[in-house]
Amino acid sequence: MFVLVCFDIVDNRVRYRVAKTLKGYGVRVQKSVFECSNMTEHKFLKMISKLEDFNLLLS
Repeated sequence: MFVLVCFDIVDNRVRYRVAKTLKGYGVRVQKSVFECSNMTEHKFLKMISKLEDFNLLLS
């Protein structure tokens, strides 16, 4: 599965933590865009779970 993650976060602390989390799942292609390739369903759900800990609106 290929996942493209884009975000626009105002809070510097939260943005840094989200980027740090996403680096474990994919490659940063722009400041707020990550390409996550070769994702399994398990890894995808784990990533979503970690991002939900930041109380972000995910869609």
